Amino acid sequence: MHPDLLKEIIKSCQERTAQRHLHPEPFIHYEDLETAINQQSEDSFRAERQLETLHLVLTSTVAERDNRTKWADKLASAIADYLAIDIGEHSTRNNPWLNAIEALQQHALTARPKP
Repeated sequence: MHPDLLKEIIKSCQERTAQRHLHPEPFIHYEDLETAINQQSEDSFRAERQLETLHLVLTSTVAERDNRTKWADKLASAIADYLAIDIGEHSTRNNPWLNAIEALQQHALTARPKP
């Protein structure tokens, strides 16, 4: 529930409490609503802090991924240059990192001296 709405309810309850003799039916104690507002504010504050922390962690994770991707691209490119092969571009049907690894493994097999 929105804090402003709860404050309006508290005000209404306070007015009813002041005129209790005119309202014999049960009513909500404004102290209970005030406690609910305070709890909601604390929960909201905690949720905001958790969201900020999540954002920082996610931003860091994305930066780490991007850095690793950059170095994997450089390594694959260096292998392709060394072996004078075309490893292609990243796509749903092509993985240049895998192409570079497989080409290097094949080169290692054929470059071994025969016993």
